[in-house]
Amino acid sequence: MNDKETIVLVGELLKSKGLTVSTAESMTGGKLASTIVSVAGASQYYKGSFITYSADLKQKLLGVPKEVIDKYSVVSKEVAEIMASLVKEKTETDFGISVTGNAGPTTDVNTKDVGLVFIGIASKKGVNVFKLNFNEPREKVINLTVIKALELLKQEI
Repeated sequence: MNDKETIVLVGELLKSKGLTVSTAESMTGGKLASTIVSVAGASQYYKGSFITYSADLKQKLLGVPKEVIDKYSVVSKEVAEIMASLVKEKTETDFGISVTGNAGPTTDVNTKDVGLVFIGIASKKGVNVFKLNFNEPREKVINLTVIKALELLKQEI
C-alpha cells in the first residue's frame, strides 16, 4: 500500500465508523494536518490541529506541564502521551494524534538523537506511544513520521 492509499483508507475508515481525529504536532510543523486534509471530505472526520513547535506553546496552548518537559524533554514518551491526550480532550474527538521528535540536522536544547520520534495515539481505550528512529535527513524524518502516524491510527481504528 502506498502513502496516498494509506491516507485515503484512514479517512474512509474514520468516515464509515463516524469517528473523528485531531492532531498535536511539533517537529512535523503541520505536515500531518496538511496530509490529512489533502483528501477530499476530510472535514467529515478531521477537527483540527495544535502546531506547538516550541516547548513554550506546548505548555500554553495544550497544557503540557512544564515539570514534565523539564524532567523528560519535549522529545519524550511522556510529552507525546500528554499531547495526544490533551488534543483529544480539547477538540472533543475520538482520536488524538501527537508527534514530537528531533528531525535534525542538529539537536536543539535536548540531547536526543536526530531522527528520534515519538507518536502518541489517544482513544477512549487510553494512549499508546510509539518510539521510532528514522535517522536522517530531516525531510525523510518528517515524511516518515507523518505516514507512520497515519498507519498507527489505522491500526487503532
